[in-house]
Amino acid sequence: MQSHLVRHRDGRRLKGIICDVRACAFYKDPLCTEGPDARIRPIAIGCALRRLCCKAGTCDLAPEWNRFYTTMHPDDAAEWEADICSAEAALSHAKQAEAHAEVVKADAATVTASKHAVEEAARHLGEVKEPRNFVRNNVFAKAGCERTAYHVRSWMESPRCKDDIIIDDDIECMYNATCCVAMFKALREEPLFQQCVPVYSVFYGSPSKIYFNCQDGELAVPCGALDVLERDMTDIGGDERGDDTDDRPIDISPSDDAATVRMKAVRSAEGGQQGCVLATNGCCLPYQKALRKTQHEYPKAEFVIQADDTSIRAASADAENVHKALKANRKALCNTVSNVKKVKYFRPGGGVEGIPAEQLEMQGGELVGLKLVGVYLAPDTEAGRKWQRDNLSADFTARFRSSRGSTSFETTTRTTMSGSCGTR
Repeated sequence: MQSHLVRHRDGRRLKGIICDVRACAFYKDPLCTEGPDARIRPIAIGCALRRLCCKAGTCDLAPEWNRFYTTMHPDDAAEWEADICSAEAALSHAKQAEAHAEVVKADAATVTASKHAVEEAARHLGEVKEPRNFVRNNVFAKAGCERTAYHVRSWMESPRCKDDIIIDDDIECMYNATCCVAMFKALREEPLFQQCVPVYSVFYGSPSKIYFNCQDGELAVPCGALDVLERDMTDIGGDERGDDTDDRPIDISPSDDAATVRMKAVRSAEGGQQGCVLATNGCCLPYQKALRKTQHEYPKAEFVIQADDTSIRAASADAENVHKALKANRKALCNTVSNVKKVKYFRPGGGVEGIPAEQLEMQGGELVGLKLVGVYLAPDTEAGRKWQRDNLSADFTARFRSSRGSTSFETTTRTTMSGSCGTR
């Protein structure tokens, strides 16, 4: 019954009551609040009516959504089954031909050819039955971050992967930048999600809005935060559209001052509202299409994702091309790009073979390990264990150190933990 809200076509009557999100802004790193490295994220307050309504309306759908994101796509599974049936039929036909050649006492060349055909058909069937890789996104899985981290750790500890390359990729402002037209297109293409189109039309049929407290108070946006947030947004200022029947550009007037332009751009960003379960699915669904397309192009590569935090395992000779293909498919299907500062290439067995020179320069050379969904992952070596200990110790010290001056430790701790809500 809870999913009735999702399927209900008269939900537009509720829009004026529960559509808006009241959000407060947190610095992604509470210790870095100034300069070009300062990053800020709008986090929806948990008691917002529209967020609770969306969560209640989809909680009984979460298991189905999780199965969709963590199992082979039905179309791919059907194609695999058809390939197996075709290979089995070819083997059966080859065996019949071999038996017929023996019955009619065919010449030696014919008998040899029939035996060879059986061997080839059997070999082909074995290849077809080999497990196929498919995209796994743990976004709706219980303990999804832990599942993702353990999956990547298995790559690092497997001898067969030591010469492969693991790529860590993150989408730049996924919630704000995902094309809403692509979101609705993906919803309509997947039978499982077609029932959700009405409620998505209510909340995301027009440019999404996030309101900030610009006045004084505990949850006020910090001074200068809007400048940071504007910088973090991607492609603001173009035509921002919601559903494919809606075409409304940002209503920026030449007479607007700089603060008004910034505020209108923030409120009109594409994508969804961070903290809303509908936005999470709406942004991940078109991304799943891009991932599947890349998987089809490179069937030997592996992909495991937590929302937009993407981990790729590929042979060193293919890694760069796999990553380029994913970026191209994602741009075409979602209109999103990588956060280049977070992209990392890592070789579990050591070395830099297969890692592009420009990427090596950007990430500061060869890496000892990766920080993925908040977890420090490294091979089980002395260097790897030391790297994990050092980073965990530095994080712990930074987040729980006593503040200087008149600010109490309790206040500092509360501010730090609040500020870290937007981090993984």
